[in-house]
Amino acid sequence: MRSKWTVLLITMLILNTIYMSRIVFSKPSWLKPGFYVEYKFPMGEACTLSIRVAIDDLVDLGVLHVHRFGNYTIFSDLSRKEIEEIYAKRGEEIPRHENLSSLLITANAIDLIKKLVKEGKLSQYTGERELKYKWRYTIERVSFTILTATYSWKCVGFREGLAEFEVRFTGRVRFRGHNETEKSLDKVFRVLVDPKSRKTYTIDGEYIGVTPLWIPKSELKLKREVLICAIRKADAEGTVWYPEKRRTPLGTIEVLPLVKLKGKVHLIGGIAYEKDTGILASALRYSDPVLGHFMDIQLISFSNPMVISRVEGVSINTYHDGLYEQITTIGVPISAVACVLVLLLVKYTRRRKEK
Repeated sequence: MRSKWTVLLITMLILNTIYMSRIVFSKPSWLKPGFYVEYKFPMGEACTLSIRVAIDDLVDLGVLHVHRFGNYTIFSDLSRKEIEEIYAKRGEEIPRHENLSSLLITANAIDLIKKLVKEGKLSQYTGERELKYKWRYTIERVSFTILTATYSWKCVGFREGLAEFEVRFTGRVRFRGHNETEKSLDKVFRVLVDPKSRKTYTIDGEYIGVTPLWIPKSELKLKREVLICAIRKADAEGTVWYPEKRRTPLGTIEVLPLVKLKGKVHLIGGIAYEKDTGILASALRYSDPVLGHFMDIQLISFSNPMVISRVEGVSINTYHDGLYEQITTIGVPISAVACVLVLLLVKYTRRRKEK
């Protein structure tokens, strides 16, 4: 009888060793064929263009003028007289006693800004320098409105050290135009991702950016600045902040928010990563090289944050009614322990019956 228990324990240890070896030698540990993550996209605007510039630069280039009406400041490409005429036509008075500022800009100025950025005469504002006027202006061209959608990444294998992913966008959208039309989209793409750098390539080997799907756990240190994503040469960075709990369809999970976002990819607050795996948990604005390259979507701005809604092949810690537990793939060690416990229970029951 003892020999049987010895064989069982040795088998359990072997299974545990095999499982743990898979974790140790994989970077990140969960990135294996079969890994799958899915996100719920709420209503949002999918933009094919997103340019952010500083008002300081527009004033220096003469694109905008600074008009002061008492304590009130208006930045505009129009003349002072034209601004006064606009307010008169509206039947409004300029709030001269308010210590505030506003922006009044025409379509001609917007076209000029696009032209200057394209020609390299105007740099996009990345958030790295102090501004005199504390104003930024963002130009966005919306391609379609997302009504509801899911977005998923599935690891299907490896090619010469690169993880091969099947990326899928499926949902209902409304295209902009004179005759707004609703349409169902179901797009599937294949890409290769370097597990260490997160650099993303087409199947043909063309570099398209850095995926924000995860950030290595070793980099998620408090107050550390990390790279979030990149679309070709435009990137976004953020600073790791204190952990907090966030509700998702998986349950309540612990996340690390990123703050002080900067870069030419115009993300804002609301992006957070799961604390233990480093997998993206939620974002109020989202951008990645796959959508940028294959669908010409440079940025998606949501009404409410997109959230992680399903995972396979990785364990994520959740809180249900104040209790801490793990979901999804727990792995061989737990199965082996459960097997031993069942056998012990059976043995105990038989002994009681024999008595």
